[in-house]
Order: sequence, then C-alpha cells, then structure tokens
Amino acid sequence: MTISQAPVSKTAMSGHKTRFMALAVFVLRWYIRVISLLLIGYALFLWGKHPPLVELWLNEGPLVALGLAGIGVSCRVKENWLMGTISLFIALFSGLLLFTDGVIGGLTSTIIAIGLDPLRAQLIAALVMTAGTALLGAALGRRKLGALLGAGIIFWLILPDGNGRSGATSEWGNSYDQQQLIETYVASDLVKYVDQKYRTLAQPSSRGIGGLSMGGFGALNIAVHHPEIFGTVISLGGYYHAEGSIWGNNAAYIQQNSPADVFPSRKLAWKLHMYLGAATKDEPYFTDTKQFTQELDGLHVPYHLDIQAGYHSWSIWQTQMYNALLWLHWG
Repeated sequence: MTISQAPVSKTAMSGHKTRFMALAVFVLRWYIRVISLLLIGYALFLWGKHPPLVELWLNEGPLVALGLAGIGVSCRVKENWLMGTISLFIALFSGLLLFTDGVIGGLTSTIIAIGLDPLRAQLIAALVMTAGTALLGAALGRRKLGALLGAGIIFWLILPDGNGRSGATSEWGNSYDQQQLIETYVASDLVKYVDQKYRTLAQPSSRGIGGLSMGGFGALNIAVHHPEIFGTVISLGGYYHAEGSIWGNNAAYIQQNSPADVFPSRKLAWKLHMYLGAATKDEPYFTDTKQFTQELDGLHVPYHLDIQAGYHSWSIWQTQMYNALLWLHWG
C-alpha cells in the first residue's frame, strides 16, 4: 500500500517564516518602547521633587536621554536584530545562573586556596563567569555583540559590592538570622586583613569609617558598636534608627542597631570623633540628623555638623566628603 505525502510548499513555509519574523520584530519594537517609556516616567517622577537644575541634568537627564534614544531606536528595529537580541538575553540568563552563590562561591574558594587574597579572588571569579556568559550567548545565539553586551550588563550588575545578599539591603549590619554578617566582616575580618597586609597604625585613633545614605547609617552603627576599633566616623545623609527587613522585625534587635537608642548608654562611644552631614531639603534625614545632634548636645558629646543647602544627592555628598577629609585628624 502506497501512502502519498503531499509536498510542502516552500512558498507556504516562507510565508509562515515571514509572518513569524514580522511578529517578532513587532514585539521587540514595543518591548523597547515600553522600557523606554518606563525610564522616562521614572525620571519625571524624580523630577517632581524639584531639585536644582544641575542635579536634574546629572540624575534624571541620562534617564530621559536613554528613554528617548530607546524610542528612536525602536523605530529602526529590523529582522537582523533578532538574533543579536536573543544572544543578549541568553547571556543575561546564563549570567544569572553562573553568578549564583554555589557556582561563583565555589570558584572563589578555589582561587583563594591557590593563594590569592579574597578581594582579587572575587574579581577574578567574576571575570571568569562574565567570560562564560559571553561564550554561551555567542555560541547559542550566534551574535557576538549581543553576547558581549549581555555579559557586560551581568558583570556591572553582579560585581560584589559588600551590600549583602539579594532581596534585602544589608544596612551594613549583622542580620537577625545571623546568615549575613556584614558588620562582623567590616569591623573584624576586613580590619584584620588590612592590618596584616599593610603598614598601618593599628589603633582606634588612627582608624576611621565613613559612608553616605545607608552607608552613613552603617558607618555610625558599626562605630558605635566598635569604638575599640574605630576612633573616627563620617556619616553623610544618614539616619539613626534601624530600618529594613534585615533586622527580622524584632523590636529589641532593631533598638540594638539604632545609634540614637544605643548611644546614651554606650559611653565608650562618646569618645568617637564624629562628622555628621545633612542637607536642608533631604527629608526625613535632615530632621533625623538634627534630632540626633540634639541628643548629643544633651549628653555633652562633641561632634562636627556640616549642613548644606540641597537634597539627597551626590553633589551634596561630594562637597561634604571634601570638607570631612579636610576635617580629619589622626592620632
């Protein structure tokens, strides 16, 4: 018995492919447009705070420019862009897999075992994984440029910065579940490593810690807990009561990590040299700083207060950090 098979029309296959490619281009165009509009919308939302024109140009300006550029580019998307886009997303997805704690942590430990210090080991591991994401994107998506862009984005997003595990900001403290010990790392591990590797004056009067925004809170919180380690602290645009989920919503633990609550009874911390910075339109942090200085005044604890006219922004912190570095006195 002979079974005949109807021939498949090349024209029909070509028509299906054309329609698929047209749909893919349509989806890609509108994806870029939606992302671009979201960037512009976010910039306009920030714009509503009415900061100075210079800060608008530095902060919201790039977002608006990127959004407008994305809308312009979306009108020129062609079929030959599709494979490059696929390579980009393959590289991004591969990076998310390769940069998990288990994979990159194991590689970092292996590099440390060879003899490198932890900081260089983390950087080398990140570079190796970045190369891996680029190779996977290029091999599976067959577009080198898209793969390199994806790998670059992954490296920029996931390069270790000491801010703790994903999902919740570390607040530069030890988490309530004790699974993230950022304060211990900074006050103990990092200090010991620096003192062992470099010619330092290993005494509180010659050692300081500083930060801005959440880092300002973290710096003061660590310094108050460890005045035997740090003799100087700089807190710019910070706050003085613990916030965030890292503290486990435990009232007692939150209080233990709130400098404003700890300071009155922590007399060893009264000897800290403190430089506090705030901006007049940076609420609620401006009010927080004023309240904390009133507490210090009541305890007769000296400090230096730097108030600038402005917002919660880099232009303010740049000026205050310059002033703080001039103010520093060691020994």
